[in-house]
Amino acid sequence: MNIEEHYRPPASTVTEGQLLIRPRSVKRAVLMIIGVMAIGQVILFTQFSIGRLLERPQTLGILSFFLGLIAFLWFMIWQRRKWARVIFTLLIIPGTLQGAALTVMLLGKGEMIGLLVALQQIAQISAVVLLYTKESNAWFRGEVNANE
Repeated sequence: MNIEEHYRPPASTVTEGQLLIRPRSVKRAVLMIIGVMAIGQVILFTQFSIGRLLERPQTLGILSFFLGLIAFLWFMIWQRRKWARVIFTLLIIPGTLQGAALTVMLLGKGEMIGLLVALQQIAQISAVVLLYTKESNAWFRGEVNANE
């Protein structure tokens, strides 16, 4: 995977010809978000068969909606949109609370899938923390010299 180091930000934030360097913390956060999505799919397909999901189209529709929403948010975070970072953070809060309860329940029953759920929760929290580091905050604000 070749991740571009530079990109041309919206003209409203940086003068002509300047490039912002995407900080490592943002790159890592986006890769973690992609990883979280992949782990979620593994959890989904180990807990439910495709046949059971297709029996209830509304469940499949809800899952598809949230998968698409998270994919859209990571793309917009990659494009330096502050609002996407905030919405992602707000979505993670209830998901983390629910995931923590699910992890305790699954591990208490001796189900090893609980470890994947715990890994997913840790990756989500880590991604949010990385999106709010000093260098990430400077990048989202459009400060050109923040990464030098």
